[in-house]
Amino acid sequence: MNAEFMSKYYLEARDDGADMTAAIEEKLQKYGVCLLGSGTYAVRGVKMPKGSTLRGVGRATRVLLDPSLEQGFAIGMDAFCTVRELFVSGAEGEIE
Repeated sequence: MNAEFMSKYYLEARDDGADMTAAIEEKLQKYGVCLLGSGTYAVRGVKMPKGSTLRGVGRATRVLLDPSLEQGFAIGMDAFCTVRELFVSGAEGEIE
């Protein structure tokens, strides 16, 4: 993948467990696509806009709902959205 492509659509996981919701939503809003690399992405409920795509690299990409939330969703989709090649969970006890 070239540098321009990577800077536009690609998002690296953070090792500190910080909330990645805003960063993911920004890519989805701006480009309609967000590619997640391998790693764990803590979120507080990603809202996908209509027609957007969220893609990972298989089970090496994990999107987990922040365990401090008692309810909610990891990923919420509008019409015609695609989520593929990643693991999603809203029920993790803690993020490892």
